[in-house]
Amino acid sequence: MRGESKHATLVKRDRFYHPEIVIGVPAHNEERFIEATLKSLQDQSCPDFLAVISDNASSDRTGEICRRVCAGDARFVYVRQESNCGAAANFNFLLQQSDSEYFMWLGAHDLLHPELLERHLAALDDNPGYSLSYSYTEWIDGNDQPLTSQQKPWLLWIEENGRPTNITDGSSFDGFDVSPWVRYVRASNGAPECTAVCGVIRRTVLADVDIVPVAGCDYVILSHLLFYGPFHRENLPLYVRREILQRDSTYMERITGSDDSTRDCRALGAVFIKDFWRLRARFWEKALFFPYLLWTLDKTYAIWLWRIIHAVRGKVVSTMPPRVKQTLKRYLSA
Repeated sequence: MRGESKHATLVKRDRFYHPEIVIGVPAHNEERFIEATLKSLQDQSCPDFLAVISDNASSDRTGEICRRVCAGDARFVYVRQESNCGAAANFNFLLQQSDSEYFMWLGAHDLLHPELLERHLAALDDNPGYSLSYSYTEWIDGNDQPLTSQQKPWLLWIEENGRPTNITDGSSFDGFDVSPWVRYVRASNGAPECTAVCGVIRRTVLADVDIVPVAGCDYVILSHLLFYGPFHRENLPLYVRREILQRDSTYMERITGSDDSTRDCRALGAVFIKDFWRLRARFWEKALFFPYLLWTLDKTYAIWLWRIIHAVRGKVVSTMPPRVKQTLKRYLSA
């Protein structure tokens, strides 16, 4: 099983209980916030869910708090990893626990509006072509105060009366009017942040996704999902994302579980190309795929794709047929 933690113990559940959605909650040293997070789940207007909490070897009171919640509510299951396997492996472990129609990741310090599940599930039930449903994001800091545009200036803040609020729209993901390949490439080129990956997802479209310990892997996940179908967006701030501005560990330490990890943009490019190439192999013949892609892609996005290809070295790119590279070069120089 790809990316599964070797430390994980599979969740044993009542085999007669098949909720409509499984919610995976990856947690590591979240004693300050996780009780409020789980309370926001308990307060959902849609009661048909199973929440699986995977405690990534926390050294604080996270486990104690989770056990207390699980003891009083059969919809919650707690699992503790024997050692810190990293956020990526923990996310993958949680995904493997789900055999429901829908799945969702929930950050252990984030909060949900009481109607989030009800609205997203209704949108996906009513629109079989959508692969994911997400919403506007409300941003807060570790003290429950609104995050400001000065703290995160690169986000696309929604303005009220000419002033930025602490709400973002998650960017706009293209709908049915473009091809799956164009949606795939545009997602990573146009999304300022990836909170949409914590939306409600149709489980079948996650069957062949890779979750690897690489910076920016959530962009690959979003592109992968957009290939299978566009996203629905609720224009309300239903997801509250907590941005912890000061941490004891680096971003790479958190996603890998190792203290000697560094960012490598080429690694992200390799993951993109591998995923892109796998989808190509599944749905198109080699002789037809790239002419079709170049015909449908705007040149801006084709240039972006070519830059990724050039940034990556190794097996993924070396297996690309020479005629494909030549075709792409001719297109970009036209």
